[in-house]
Amino acid sequence: MKLFALLVTVACLQASAEVYSQKISLSVKNTPIVQVFKELEKQSPYSFIYAKEQLGQMKPVDLYVVKADLFAVLKMLFKDQGFTYSISGKNIIVQEKPTNKAVEPPGQLQPLFIVTGKITDDQGKPLQGVSVVLKSSQKGVSTDAEGRFSIEVTQGSDVLIFSYVGFENKEQKVTASKDLTVTL
Repeated sequence: MKLFALLVTVACLQASAEVYSQKISLSVKNTPIVQVFKELEKQSPYSFIYAKEQLGQMKPVDLYVVKADLFAVLKMLFKDQGFTYSISGKNIIVQEKPTNKAVEPPGQLQPLFIVTGKITDDQGKPLQGVSVVLKSSQKGVSTDAEGRFSIEVTQGSDVLIFSYVGFENKEQKVTASKDLTVTL
């Protein structure tokens, strides 16, 4: 019985290795990518899924490979395209590459600076674990064992919210002072 299980496992691994080591031979010059997809479908167990609208946006392909790994061929195929692919089962799904978010021109960015401070109770004892949150962005930090914190803010326009269990929340507008002392 153990021998049978071992043989079945080896057979499965061999079949799996064959799929992953698909060798592709291809020679195309200035060829529409849809024709390359069809040729790859013939030489591998994979099918391509794409929107027909995408085809007009794809550049013709020049590619010459002999007994190359399918995944290496795909990498070369999509290198200079505005598209990428993902594999799901036996399907290669073609999709547009994600675009980077538009970056604001440098002149419009708010200058940032670091505000540090110490938070204590009314007896002057440092409070550890106080939440310090920017009201505008909900970005926050917590105080350390000595009640100290450090947070990056936009110059002159942010409000810090200090909250701690058992204490009343406190808001403080950020001023030119970069070192705050706050009592809860």
